[in-house]
Parts: sequence; C-alpha cells; structure tokens
Amino acid sequence: MAVIDGKAVQGKHIGEVLGDKYVQNVEAGIGHTSVHRELTQLLEDYCSSDVTDLINLCTALGGLRLDDTYRRPATDIV
Repeated sequence: MAVIDGKAVQGKHIGEVLGDKYVQNVEAGIGHTSVHRELTQLLEDYCSSDVTDLINLCTALGGLRLDDTYRRPATDIV
C-alpha cells in the first residue's frame, strides 16, 4: 500500500500515486480547487519530464538513424 509521508511517497510508483489522487479529486468534485490545480501541474511536469528524457536518450543514441537499423513493422513484432 502506498503512503504519502510528508514530501515522499513510499511503497508505490509516484506516477500511480499522483494519478490515483487526481482521479479521487475529480470523483469527489474538487477539481476546481487550488490543491487540484497544483496536483494537475505536478502530473503534467512529471509526464513531460519522462517524455523529455526519452527524447534526449533517443537523440543521444542516434535519433532517426536508429530506424535504419532497428525499426521493424508491427506485423513482425509478436
């Protein structure tokens, strides 16, 4: 079970904890509050940083040149 303890989340992936809390807030009808807006910003920042890291990794490994070596059609991936 995940526990939010001060500034830390223990026992679960941070993205899951933030996502679960986001859904709980929407279901509780408090999506208009400043707390929910802050949570929304945290989720957006969290997601954006993951995507940025993946794009940077792809670029560092060769970017579009990777397609020439490693790309396979979806039908070949089973």
